[in-house]
Amino acid sequence: MRVLMSIKPCFANAILSGEKRYEYRRRIFSDTSVNTMLIYATHPVSKVIGQVHIDAIMHDDLETIWRNTHEFGCIDHDSFIQYFTDLSEAYAIKLSDPRRYASGLRLCQLSNRITRPPQSFMYV
Repeated sequence: MRVLMSIKPCFANAILSGEKRYEYRRRIFSDTSVNTMLIYATHPVSKVIGQVHIDAIMHDDLETIWRNTHEFGCIDHDSFIQYFTDLSEAYAIKLSDPRRYASGLRLCQLSNRITRPPQSFMYV
């Protein structure tokens, strides 16, 4: 199963270069069979630029997630805490095998049913 996730271009590129190995999320998909994440780089790119394998999903308190993932999270501690404002727990998606597409795909090239990018994620 695949999921399409909207990610800022700087983080999308860091994932596809292998520098960013954890993607942080406030909420996560419920389908445990998801093993591939398609990366939609948000404006100004506005295309699906690659995919990555999902190795595991961590769920824990903020400081435990930070301690175990910050080396490959590509974000500073203050930004991490700010992203999770009002939450005591976080999700970290462990990523591997990044594959950048030769040319980005418009959403309609994935499916004619996708008319706009997901706020966070969508199953595809």
